[in-house]
Amino acid sequence: KKSTDHELIMATMKGGETWRARHDAEEERLRSERIAALRQERATPIYVRSVGAVAMLETLRKAKSSFVVVHVSKAENQDCLVLNKAMANLELRMRNNPTDSRFVGTARPIFLQLDADDAGGVMHQVDLSLLPALLIYQNEQLIATKFHLILHDDDSADDQLEDILDELGLFGR
Repeated sequence: KKSTDHELIMATMKGGETWRARHDAEEERLRSERIAALRQERATPIYVRSVGAVAMLETLRKAKSSFVVVHVSKAENQDCLVLNKAMANLELRMRNNPTDSRFVGTARPIFLQLDADDAGGVMHQVDLSLLPALLIYQNEQLIATKFHLILHDDDSADDQLEDILDELGLFGR
């Protein structure tokens, strides 16, 4: 009987070791997948979707009641680059905070960047001295504009953009 009890205990322990080894391997596989996903998220560049005039009009048509924020820009304009980065940062915050009430459903603005040279299909002549410019649409209607935005630096541009959008009534902070 003693030998049988010992064999039973050893078999149970061996089964537990096998289970533990499988469990640890599965846990390590899941950990590796999560680390890879996080690395991929960090490697994925966040940017404001650059569109032409036709794509902008199509987005306005499909947006329903969502706000569409169009940044009319010129690549050579430093303030345009700073504004684009601030918009990309806000887009990233919206993606990372899906339950923030400012960014849910129709409250979530859609950001687009329209190069001044491509704007001819929706605007007559773009005065480059007015750039960067924000055009805010809702229900295919232009509801607000901001021209010649002066963004002081990359660090404060995010807050400045949120203040501008808040001032225009897009969301409250």
